[in-house]
Amino acid sequence: MLVAVCFSAPNCDNLHARGEGHAAVGISGVEIGLHGKLDNVDFDIEKLVFCVGVTVLGLVVHVVLRGRTDELPMLRRGIALLVFLRVASLFALHLFVPHAVQHADALTYYLPQVESVRQGLLPYRDFASSYGPMFPYLLIPGNVLWPGIGGVALTMLCAEIGMVWMWLRHAARNGTELEATRAAWLMLASPLTWYWTALLGYNNVLIGLGVMAALIAADRGYVVRSVLAAGATLWGVKLLALLAWPAVAWCHREDQVKRTLGLAVCCLLLLGLLPLGMDPLQPLEREAERYSGGNLWTILVMIRPCMYGTPVLGVMAMVLPGAVILYLVWFHLRVRRRLLGFQDACGLYGAIGLVFMILSKKTFVMYEPMFLPFLLHALAVRNRLDVYAVAAIAFLGLSATTQLPVLWLADIVAAGPGDGAAWWGLLAFQGAKVGAHGVLLASVWPRRLPFGRQESPADPA
Repeated sequence: MLVAVCFSAPNCDNLHARGEGHAAVGISGVEIGLHGKLDNVDFDIEKLVFCVGVTVLGLVVHVVLRGRTDELPMLRRGIALLVFLRVASLFALHLFVPHAVQHADALTYYLPQVESVRQGLLPYRDFASSYGPMFPYLLIPGNVLWPGIGGVALTMLCAEIGMVWMWLRHAARNGTELEATRAAWLMLASPLTWYWTALLGYNNVLIGLGVMAALIAADRGYVVRSVLAAGATLWGVKLLALLAWPAVAWCHREDQVKRTLGLAVCCLLLLGLLPLGMDPLQPLEREAERYSGGNLWTILVMIRPCMYGTPVLGVMAMVLPGAVILYLVWFHLRVRRRLLGFQDACGLYGAIGLVFMILSKKTFVMYEPMFLPFLLHALAVRNRLDVYAVAAIAFLGLSATTQLPVLWLADIVAAGPGDGAAWWGLLAFQGAKVGAHGVLLASVWPRRLPFGRQESPADPA
């Protein structure tokens, strides 16, 4: 049973739909057999060099500049340079090496939906979709300017640049510009965002853009703007946007009820699509029993194959992340008796995102950009960007192009525990990834919560 390499823009959402019989697994570009036999060794040196180079660049600049008197202006110049390099790499990839992205979701899913709506068809009714009803329409301007996947990637890159601009501008007003700039540098100098957003054009950055606008508006007291920005992430991207809504709703204790009711109305308005023959629950139905890129449940199933496909595991994968997230939100509101504010809201969303990545049944590495800037901002402002957190971020960046898009790793489970070097390698990789997310969760976990690391005395929160 062969586990093939999936390093060329892995299309993680269509393997199950196509009914492919082999699991696609990328591990350092090596094609391996589950029974321990190494076949057709083929290192994808380009992506390996890319991930290592970008990660090392981010770490070196972060360490060298930290604490220097000219840190802020140097980081600003570095961010400007990274934006230029992202734009240049985007055009270089899609103009000169277009065959490298022929399996990206932007080509398989986004563009066909854009063409469908331009022909007058409606999502959910005339074609199936796992995204928000307005998502294809958001891509039309970029598709008109640049037909093809390059237009999608350029749209996502522009969204990312806009998000960073709003973020740093708001931080400058709040007196946290240096911390936010450090966080923005680490985000932009990570393969997690460079590869999945700037090069492949995955849409999770649109959630980050909308949530950033919503939190900034809530922090400034603009209730309607905050609700509209958060609602746009649900209508215009996908259901994962709901993970950010607790942070938006309770960003400040004042106007919490108004924002909560406004977000509830955004959800109820989706029901207005039913008379048009459009089922707003279709994305949930399409994604309910899909596969995962690997997390805590992957480790459990690999060690205990008898758990595979059992109702107990399905219930655990649904109930446990929800329970932990509710516990986290409750303690945020209980511990922070004053106004939560922008910084705490970022920390809450970052923690929710990490819980989701560890415990949710379906997770993929390309989901990280939707909450990564908020996580890094909270860590920087709370003075928790220590060696452990930075090392965890670096590991996730190094493994940014490694995917395990299989249906609960069915083929690996069938092989059985301890079946050769490949099995142990996959187990070690999954353990390291869950461990990295766990380190970050412990770092951003609010103070006085069990298992949370204590905040620095310098922490303004």
